[in-house]
Amino acid sequence: MYKKLLRFFLFISITKADGSDFEAHKAYTTEEQIKLRLSKYFGHDVLFLERRLYFWLADNQNLKKITFLNFLEKMLFLFQEGFTIERMRFVFFLLDWD
Repeated sequence: MYKKLLRFFLFISITKADGSDFEAHKAYTTEEQIKLRLSKYFGHDVLFLERRLYFWLADNQNLKKITFLNFLEKMLFLFQEGFTIERMRFVFFLLDWD
């Protein structure tokens, strides 16, 4: 379970490309990085998903660096049992564009 979250965070984050060990306290991601990586992953721009995902992770704040700990706190409920209401809030947040 944690490997999936770590792999996704590493995909969207700014980390060293020299093959050194992952250091959670130094890794972070930004809105630009999420846009770049998700468009690369899907093969085209997915502006709606990029922007909503960023604002979910950044607690609706602009220009915020999202650390691994913040990412883990916001996304862990998706992989745990019994968090049905939080999952529904997450889906509603992604779809509600007001």
